[in-house]
Amino acid sequence: MITKYHRLVNKLQASTEDRKTTWRKGRLYNEYKAAIGNNSVSIEYDSSIKGEGTRGSVSLMIWNSKGENIDEIREHVSSYLFDALYNLYHSARRACLKVEDTMDEMIAELE
Repeated sequence: MITKYHRLVNKLQASTEDRKTTWRKGRLYNEYKAAIGNNSVSIEYDSSIKGEGTRGSVSLMIWNSKGENIDEIREHVSSYLFDALYNLYHSARRACLKVEDTMDEMIAELE
C-alpha cells in the first residue's frame, strides 16, 4: 500500500507543478483539496505536532465520489514519505494561493 501512496504523491506533485491539478482551500486553514476524477484528495500540515524534528506532520486523505474519507496516511518527519508529502503540501498551498501569479504581477508592476 505504501508503494501506491508513493506513486500517488509523485503523480500529484508532477501534476501540481504542471498546473494540471487545481487545489482549493479545505475546511481547515492548513488543508488543501483537489478533485481527481470523481474522487478527491486533501493534504493537511500540522506544525503543532513536533516529533523528532521541527516540521510536524503531514496527512494525505483520500475521498471517494460520495465524499467519504476512505483512507488517510499521516507521516512524521522521520517517516518514509514525509519529505514527499511535505513538498506536495507546499506545492498545493502555492498553487491554491496563486503565489507564482502574484509574484509575476508584482514583478511586472515593478518593471
